[in-house]
Amino acid sequence: IDIQKNRFVIQVMGWGRQLEHWIVDRYSLHTSTRCDANGTMLPLDPAAFLEDWERLIEKVITRRYPLDDNSGRSMPVLFVTSDSGGKLGVTTRAYDFWRSLKQRNLHRRFRLVKGASTDKAPRVEETYPDTRKRKGSASGASGDVPVLMVNTTIIKDAIASNLGRTTQIG
Repeated sequence: IDIQKNRFVIQVMGWGRQLEHWIVDRYSLHTSTRCDANGTMLPLDPAAFLEDWERLIEKVITRRYPLDDNSGRSMPVLFVTSDSGGKLGVTTRAYDFWRSLKQRNLHRRFRLVKGASTDKAPRVEETYPDTRKRKGSASGASGDVPVLMVNTTIIKDAIASNLGRTTQIG
């Protein structure tokens, strides 16, 4: 999930053997369940409203996709990662959303993601940010929310190398 000013941009990926992957679905959520005086759904505002994040439970985290084998079976979304930064307030709402998922035992299927601040960082590292002692910080980070720190340089380099391959991996 990529967080934008007024929407969630979602891409659902399927993964197979030998890094085979494909796009299962791609869509954006633009509207909140909050309504104006006329009952019209208001635009999403991920920085201001925790309830806007709640849409991700039904629309992404617990969503199921029907299999194309006429069996009536469906495939659940196994794991969700979401951007945790952007407009002022997004990080605080993202952390609060993870905490709300933990209360409902849905937190194991959802991780917040942030780009690492150095090119020398590990490819991916799970951290527990704590900004309580930092002056001027309003992120809501108190060491209880896991965040995957991703070295985007390493990831982008690996993708570029794999795109140039003419044979399968493995």
